Amino acid sequence: NLKPHPAPVLEAAKRLNIHPSSCVMVGDMPLDIQAGKKAKALTIAMLTGIFDHALVECQPDFVFKSLSELIENLDLIESKLFAME
Repeated sequence: NLKPHPAPVLEAAKRLNIHPSSCVMVGDMPLDIQAGKKAKALTIAMLTGIFDHALVECQPDFVFKSLSELIENLDLIESKLFAME
């Protein structure tokens, strides 16, 4: 199954031997965010492509404009991830 089906995220969690709620789905397309949400993973939208408005409409847990911005917020992401468990 392809995104937005949660199967790719669920398979990754299975291979890592962790619960999907311990996963973070980072994507630059709405399908990425939708798949992550369906799998109950934390979702991060990267506004680096052509889908900026559509990504925000998917209501990801976080929205970042660059990889450096994501890295600067790792503590915040981690705290939200642990709050979901």
